Amino acid sequence: KSLVPHERPSAQVAAEALRRIADAPRRRIRLVVVAALAVTLVVAAVVSSVGFVRARRSQRQSEAAERAARLAQSEAEAVNSFLRSMLASADPRGMGIDVKVVDVLDGAARTADALSHEPLVEAGVRETLGKTYLALGQYPKARVHLERSLAVRRARLGDEAADTLRVRAALGRLTHQEGREKEAEALLREVMRGQVRALGVRHPDFLDTQLAWVQVRHSQREYREVAAVMRRALPIWQRIRGTDHADTLMAQHLLGNALVEAGAFDEAEPILQDCLARRLRVLGEVHPDTAAAVHALGAL
Repeated sequence: KSLVPHERPSAQVAAEALRRIADAPRRRIRLVVVAALAVTLVVAAVVSSVGFVRARRSQRQSEAAERAARLAQSEAEAVNSFLRSMLASADPRGMGIDVKVVDVLDGAARTADALSHEPLVEAGVRETLGKTYLALGQYPKARVHLERSLAVRRARLGDEAADTLRVRAALGRLTHQEGREKEAEALLREVMRGQVRALGVRHPDFLDTQLAWVQVRHSQREYREVAAVMRRALPIWQRIRGTDHADTLMAQHLLGNALVEAGAFDEAEPILQDCLARRLRVLGEVHPDTAAAVHALGAL
C-alpha cells in the first residue's frame, strides 16, 4: 500500500498475513464446530438435569405411594382386628339368645373412643360403624360416627383424599335416606367432582357415589337426566363391576325404570327383562331386588 520501502511489509510478514487469510475458513469451521459442541454439551446437560429431576420426582412419588399403601394396609389390619373382636363379643351366653346386630354395634361404638391414640384407625372403625348403622336404618347413630370419621380424615388427610371423599359420599347417602334430597344431591355431586380429579371415572369409589347420586335424581323424578347418565355409565359398570354384580344390576334397574317413566318403552323393555333374568339367577325369587324388577316390568 506504500511506495516507501521501509513502510511496506516484509516478505515474512506478508507470508504470515497470507497464511492467516488462507486459514480463515478453517478457523471459522473450527469456531462453528466448537460452538456446536458447546451447544450440544449444554443441551445434553439440560436434558440430563431434566431427566434427573423427573427421575427423582418419579422416585419420590413411588416412595409416597408405597408409604400410603403401607399406611392403608396397617389401618385396614387394625380395623379388621377391631371388627373381629367386636363380632367375637356377640356371645349369646352373656347377651341373651336373641342377639341383634345393632346390639353388637352399640357395644363396639362404646369402645371406639379407646382408639383415639390412633386417629386414622379410629376413623376407619367409625366409617364401618356408620355405614352399618346406615344399612340398618339407624340414621342418628350413623351420622355421629360418619361425621367423626370425616373430621379425623379431613384433619389428617385433607379434603381431596380418597378416604375423605368416601366418607363424604356415605354422608350424602345418609342425607338422602333422611329425606333431604336437595342437600344430598349437592353433596354427592361435589364428591363426584373430587373423585373424578383424584381417582377417575372407573374407580369403585366413584361408581358407588355415582349410583347414590343417580338414586337421588331418580327420587327427584329427573328421569330423562338419569336415563342420559346411565346410558353412558352402565357399560362402564358392567366392565368394572361385572354384569351380575348387585350394584351393576341396580344401575341397570334404574336405567330401565327411568326409561319407562320417560316413555321410552321399547328401549326399556330388553333392559328390564335382562335385569330380571340376572336377579333371578343371582339373588333368587324372594329377594326384594328381584321383586322390584318384576314390578318394573309390570309397570312397563
